Amino acid sequence: TVRLPLRGPEGANGSVMGSSIHKRKVALILALGMVTVAVADTATGPIVYSALQGSAWDLWTINPDTRKSTPLTQTPERDERSPAWSRDGSKIAYSASDGAIWVVGADGNNAKKIATGDGHCDHPTWHPDNTSLTYAVSKIEAGEVSELWQVRLDGSETAKKLFSANRAEHYPAWSPKKELLAFSHFEKDADQVITNELVLWDKR
Repeated sequence: TVRLPLRGPEGANGSVMGSSIHKRKVALILALGMVTVAVADTATGPIVYSALQGSAWDLWTINPDTRKSTPLTQTPERDERSPAWSRDGSKIAYSASDGAIWVVGADGNNAKKIATGDGHCDHPTWHPDNTSLTYAVSKIEAGEVSELWQVRLDGSETAKKLFSANRAEHYPAWSPKKELLAFSHFEKDADQVITNELVLWDKR
């Protein structure tokens, strides 16, 4: 277990929400001012996380060996959360408080809005071939409805909804090597009976 203190520009600890580790299989426990990482293999790679520094949530990276934190985004006009590394480590996808999904280079440059939806877009995950993103779109006015959508990064196709069911679908995660998508499914029937389960979808 490695405990990494997350520091801001003045060295003060900040609140943490969401993180992604490139080329590491990990379990994460998030807490105020630090992220605890249980590493399951020896591959190295930086961690990207969202931290509250001042009045905005920004993305930061931290080197687990040197424990040096570096700001990735500095946008006081919006919050950035739910970061996810691309498979090759060259880009990071994330959600923002403007309701959109964004992608930025690993060096913090070339931030680009990739997807918007009829609701708030969140929790992006990279397809195994690195060409598209899957994300959840929550519709607050519709109650507990959240849909999974997919969009190609090159803009060659419009974003498409993966499933037609009127239910809550959250936290998508692609298998790194096969076209298997896991996500949580929350549904409430007419009798207010709640079904909450983990779904594994084989795209093939």
